[in-house]
Amino acid sequence: MSSQGSRTRIVVRRPMNSHDTVTVEVCETNETRHLTEYASTELRRTLAVLPRGTTISLAMSRVGLRSNVWRVTGVCDGSSTRSGDDVSPAAPRISR
Repeated sequence: MSSQGSRTRIVVRRPMNSHDTVTVEVCETNETRHLTEYASTELRRTLAVLPRGTTISLAMSRVGLRSNVWRVTGVCDGSSTRSGDDVSPAAPRISR
């Protein structure tokens, strides 16, 4: 796994709540993950506006020992990954 974390295609199941947590489902495995940490404020803002049903590829790494809690380190666009520092609210390509 790179320092960016693993690239994973997800669908938003519950948009960001008042605790800054987004609940997502991994498209390939149907695994539920809770996104609780973000590499930058811009990355958090990008994810905060995604509605339920949005599909997007993210780079993520586990937080602590709990396997369903994750830190988002970047937004994947094709073959490249933009880290939290490179992400603007209009940056990700999303599908609904």
